[in-house]
Order: sequence, then C-alpha cells, then structure tokens
Amino acid sequence: MGAPWAPRQNVCKVVEHCVGDVGLSIMNVTTLRQVAAAYDDAFVDSMADQGCIDCWMSMEFQTGAIRASVAPIDVARLFSVESIYDGTYTPFGTHKAARKLEGWQLDLLLEHCPEAR
Repeated sequence: MGAPWAPRQNVCKVVEHCVGDVGLSIMNVTTLRQVAAAYDDAFVDSMADQGCIDCWMSMEFQTGAIRASVAPIDVARLFSVESIYDGTYTPFGTHKAARKLEGWQLDLLLEHCPEAR
C-alpha cells in the first residue's frame, strides 16, 4: 500500500486502483520477490534506474499482470498523501506532498497534519 496518485497521471490505467507510490509504503515481501523473479533483471534494474519501479508495479497491479491485491484508494489515502488530498482526513504520513499538491491542498494538509512540515 502506498499513496494514491491523481488520476491525471500516466500510471492511472484503472483509476479506482491507482495507488502504489513507494516513497512511503507497505508491501508484502514474498509478493515483491515473486514479482521481481517474474521479470528480467535488466528490465527491473532499468525501471529502478529511471525512478519508475513504483509506476511500473502499479500499472502491472492495475491490469492484473501481477496477481496481488492493492488497497483501494479510500484506504490508501489514509495511509499516505502524495498528489491528491481533500482535507477530510489526517493521513499517517506523506511523500513529496509539498512538491506534488496544489497550494490549497498543501494548506489543508498542513492544517490537518502539521507533522508534514
């Protein structure tokens, strides 16, 4: 489970399951190892080098290419905030929220979660 992404991002193929940012996340290690084993090491390394490992994995989860359950957005948003926030809850944590949220969203986040400063 990681922060949901805003639907406008390229990684959102199935909007209701567009979660997975790994900056602050919880993953099942066994599943992660199975995923890595199913792909060529060079491919996985290239995704990691591009900083896209979470984007790639999220797209694979969304399309069903990787058999694993993903937290729905309404659960994932309570865990972590990165690019979407509506001010109706206090998340457990954030990842790059100051860079990804619009100004009014960041103001709301800092009001509800001062630790995000």
